[in-house]
Amino acid sequence: ATATTTAAAMPQPTPLSQVWRQIGELVVFVAGDDEYDELILESEVFPLVEALLREHCGGKLVESTLLHYDTYGKVVLTFEEMLRQGHLLYTNVETVLRMSKLKKLDTKL
Repeated sequence: ATATTTAAAMPQPTPLSQVWRQIGELVVFVAGDDEYDELILESEVFPLVEALLREHCGGKLVESTLLHYDTYGKVVLTFEEMLRQGHLLYTNVETVLRMSKLKKLDTKL
C-alpha cells in the first residue's frame, strides 16, 4: 500500500505577526505568534530589543559593532535570558541585563 498525503491532512503553519524597524544602520525584525501580535511586538518587545542592542553596542548601531564576537555573544545571551521556550519572561531592560551577567559568556571558538 502506498501512503498518500493530502493537503487537508497536513498541519498548516501558524501565521506570524512581524514588525521591523531600522535602528541606526541595522534593520531589526521581531516576529511572534498567538498572543504576540503586532501591537504587543511594537509596544513591548521592540523597545526592549532596541534598548538591549543600544546597551551592548555602546550606542554605535552598525553591523561591524554588532558582529564583533564579544558583542554578538552578549546580545545572543541577553536575548536567551529574555525568552524561555518562545515566551517573553522579562520586559525590563535592567532585569534582563542583570540576569544575563550572571551567565558566563564563552568566547572560545
